[in-house]
Amino acid sequence: MSDARGLRRELEEQLALLAGESARYAAFFEYAPDAWVITDAAGTVREANRAFLALLEPHQRAVAGRVLSECLGAQLSASSRGIALKDGTTGLCWLVERKT
Repeated sequence: MSDARGLRRELEEQLALLAGESARYAAFFEYAPDAWVITDAAGTVREANRAFLALLEPHQRAVAGRVLSECLGAQLSASSRGIALKDGTTGLCWLVERKT
């Protein structure tokens, strides 16, 4: 019985650590100075940080669920890298910049 309690305590500690790591990632992503967007494999926006939204006109900032290419317009360009998404599927992480 004490082995089960020890395992439960260890699991709870690991879950607490994981929650802390998740919160740190979310803050890092949200407040990064560079414009980042996470999409699924089809290019549909899952997440976008503040820096990305600041590049858009106020009426364009509802991007979740939209295709990234429709959000970029002529003034922005994006480069991507494949990533694993939270749901286990593959997606893309995009760095977005103003065209020069």
